[in-house]
Amino acid sequence: FNNYTMKKLYILLAFLLLGADLSAQQTNLTEAVDFTVTDCYGQTYNLFEILDSGQAVFIDFFFCECGQCQVISPYITGSYTQMGCNLHDVFYIEISYIDSDALCQQWANQYGVEFPTVGRDGGGNEVFELYGINACPTLVLIMPDRSIPIQGLLQLYPMSVQDVVNAMQRNGLQPHARTGSLT
Repeated sequence: FNNYTMKKLYILLAFLLLGADLSAQQTNLTEAVDFTVTDCYGQTYNLFEILDSGQAVFIDFFFCECGQCQVISPYITGSYTQMGCNLHDVFYIEISYIDSDALCQQWANQYGVEFPTVGRDGGGNEVFELYGINACPTLVLIMPDRSIPIQGLLQLYPMSVQDVVNAMQRNGLQPHARTGSLT
């Protein structure tokens, strides 16, 4: 086995050992429901404003102690970089229903998350309820027309940075290399 194959096997084993029901890790919605949240640094975001600007929104529903969330975090952050760091076709955001702003900040620092991280303090639990999320991680892609072509983790499995980027491209979103530094 090569390293890539071994990583895939380890991820599959992690999901199986943690008792993941991949089919439960999804939303049953096919059309977006609007929400406004505040990230762990105090910045406010409105879903429909982002969609109306022409960007799709990729949501990672997570919580800090979730082992599966920790496993896939590098793939999400890697795809965020390849897709242009929220400056182009897709806007990334992660939302926790249980973690405080302080825990979300620790998570973002530990896992190198540069995109908005929202916890319960910023309305994360309300968004989980709106979208019917009952398992983590759940990954959702919402298009500017408010359709939801990716409703859960199973649609991106097996997971790598390239799997996430490929899923974005199948939905008409294009990668953009990072240029310069973000401040």
